[in-house]
Amino acid sequence: MPRIDFKEIPSDLDTFEMFAREFLELTGYRRVSGPDRGADQGRDLIAEETRTGVGGKTTVRWLVSCKHMAHSGRAVGVDDELNISDRVRAHRCQGFIGFYSTLASAGLTQRLEALQRETQGFEFIIFYREIIEKTLLYGEPFDQIFERYCPNSFADWQRSDFEISLALARIGLPQPIAYAMAGDQANSISVIEMQKRHPEGSRYLFDVLMPYGNAFILCNNVLGITKLIIDGQ
Repeated sequence: MPRIDFKEIPSDLDTFEMFAREFLELTGYRRVSGPDRGADQGRDLIAEETRTGVGGKTTVRWLVSCKHMAHSGRAVGVDDELNISDRVRAHRCQGFIGFYSTLASAGLTQRLEALQRETQGFEFIIFYREIIEKTLLYGEPFDQIFERYCPNSFADWQRSDFEISLALARIGLPQPIAYAMAGDQANSISVIEMQKRHPEGSRYLFDVLMPYGNAFILCNNVLGITKLIIDGQ
């Protein structure tokens, strides 16, 4: 069940484009220009991504197309994304990002996959509603834009958070005496102190001082699921 109602973002495209720009910047993309009117009368944003590998740094230039269909509930189709390859070339980009508040239709996905097969160096990424929601629910630094653009959903999400002790009880584990932040076992703190620091619940990884060896607890206060991770399993 969706936790975020993207209809809280006004139907005017300008607001959704501002949201997309801030979201992409937080995920590591750098805005180069735009939004500007594209060939399909949609607004295009140009963003760059820096990749680091054994051969050094590589910059990938992306054409970002924003489509806010949440108010109609319609998927973004082929007719909504015209002249993709022409727009990518015109802006001297190597890839295409679709940023959608609903889904991409099967036809649009197939067209992008065909372009990827037929065009050397062409890449595409679709940020659709589930991916955007999952990222916003991750926590900082996304809380700020989550609250600003979808304040009602943000408030509902905060009210649904649960305490660490309840999360542990769900899997039948005894409540640990102390926690340590991941990678910082030398600075353990009590359960009471942990709850004071994070009263909204746990959106973080905690090493649990229990006789399981290399283990930690992952408390997901969004889905209400807690996992015990032992040696990566």
